[in-house]
Amino acid sequence: MDNGPTADLVVWSVLSLIVLLAGTGALFAVYGRWSASIGWHSAEAPAISFKQPGEVALTPGQRATAWFFFTIAGLFVVQALVGAAAEHYRADTLSFFGLDLARLLPYNLARTWHVQLSLFWTAAGFLAAGIFLTPFIAGREPKKQSVLIYVLFGAVVLVVVGSLLSEALSIHGVSWAKGPIFAQQWEYIDLPRVWQALLTLGLFIWIAIIYRGMRSRLKGESKGNMPWMFFFSALAIPGFYAVGMLANTGTHLSVADFWRFWVVHLWVEDFLELFTTVMVAYIFVMLGVVRERIALGIIFLDVILYSVGGVIGTMHHLYFSGTPVEHMALGAFFSAGEVIPLTFLTIEAWSFLQLGARQEKRSSGPFPHRWAVMFLVAVGFWNFLGAGVFGFLINLPIVSYYEIGTALTANHAHASMMGVYGMLAVGLALFALRYIIPADKWPERLAKLCFWSLNLGLAWMVFATLLPLGIIQLYASVNEGYFEARSINFLTTPGNRLLEWARMPGDLVFIIGGCLPFLWITWQGLRHFRKGTTTYELPQDVLFTEKHPVAASAGPTDV
Repeated sequence: MDNGPTADLVVWSVLSLIVLLAGTGALFAVYGRWSASIGWHSAEAPAISFKQPGEVALTPGQRATAWFFFTIAGLFVVQALVGAAAEHYRADTLSFFGLDLARLLPYNLARTWHVQLSLFWTAAGFLAAGIFLTPFIAGREPKKQSVLIYVLFGAVVLVVVGSLLSEALSIHGVSWAKGPIFAQQWEYIDLPRVWQALLTLGLFIWIAIIYRGMRSRLKGESKGNMPWMFFFSALAIPGFYAVGMLANTGTHLSVADFWRFWVVHLWVEDFLELFTTVMVAYIFVMLGVVRERIALGIIFLDVILYSVGGVIGTMHHLYFSGTPVEHMALGAFFSAGEVIPLTFLTIEAWSFLQLGARQEKRSSGPFPHRWAVMFLVAVGFWNFLGAGVFGFLINLPIVSYYEIGTALTANHAHASMMGVYGMLAVGLALFALRYIIPADKWPERLAKLCFWSLNLGLAWMVFATLLPLGIIQLYASVNEGYFEARSINFLTTPGNRLLEWARMPGDLVFIIGGCLPFLWITWQGLRHFRKGTTTYELPQDVLFTEKHPVAASAGPTDV
């Protein structure tokens, strides 16, 4: 049968490359002209002194987030372990170092848990960070807020455990774990319907907690100010996750793909990205590093740049859903355009790092968040590489035609999901834990080890296995055929199996040097979360003290 690439496929791929080149050139022209007016800069920032962790009082609700951080670290460890098991099945299809692990943990289950846990622990990290920042923003915490936080924590644990068990029972063929309620759903939204509904409800409970904590502050603020931006960006998280409920197991593929990729693309790549920007900007405002006006400019710039490319760029997920060629054209154009804001944000990441360094020099006290900020800088790097470069590579229609579902897809997924949202969740956790853990108990060396191990392990995973294997598969797909490039015979050739085994050192560094130290740091937070000063009222500049220069004498004084 003649099933080759069409003229539309080739033409729109070439035109999208032109959009990328022209857009990047326009970006640098605009940045060169107005760089002093946009982005991170501290010309107006005052000289400050950072308050040290032992000097900052926390609310009961903030201390309760220690349970969230310990749980997400545990889920992170489990996710990394089942991911390593799934990778081992690709390197050795017969056994797990001589053990028949597949009887209990078949490949499909390991992969499903790996994907689901990546969403669970990163999303839970964002929930905890939002809860932790809210009292700093509002300046107070309502009574009994911590009770609601513990209720939310219990609901999150119930959904995660229930979802994972239901998926295991479904894959193992248990008779009652089927049907529209308990059966697995579409890929990436694998959790059964009942747990999906409960998770959506839990996210709206989280919004209720955020609103209850900020209500008094919101009353006196304009809708365009940062407290409202924080609330609106948080509200988008349950709102756009709930859209996934429109696709169920009986929905036609074309319709289901449309709605589930609202979650996979818009929820993850746009609205979580927006909430990320707001939280990072707010952290820098609360630390006194930038004025609120500068932070608001960054937030609105992010909204514009991501909305232009991200919303319409969702169409690149619909290439294989039977949609008209116009969808492919829009997906190709705007997916290429997504790389342009990521290029800008990479440039600004250096300004972001230099901004913090300048303010640290002007502070009389040491900066307490070195490794949290380093994780935020790593987010900028992986955002450009994983989401930008690797994402653009597979989103070109002509490339996607040959490679969809190969190692190049996994390469983009790992570099962007772990590199951006994973690193961000760890960074936000370290920011909060720096105040929860007593200053004399803070494990600085473990935080450093965690940072370098996670980043080096991820880089090893990408460059030693996923990227080279993906390129080999792409070549085989073009030369021999898509079916042959994904066949078990091709994947188990000696050269490809060697590439799969080459990933092991990076996985060991990632798990032992990165995941386990992070788990230990969160355990220290759980051990000591009741220590320190607890309050319900917080000062306006809770994390820094502004230095007021002494006025100069008007002139000599007669004696």
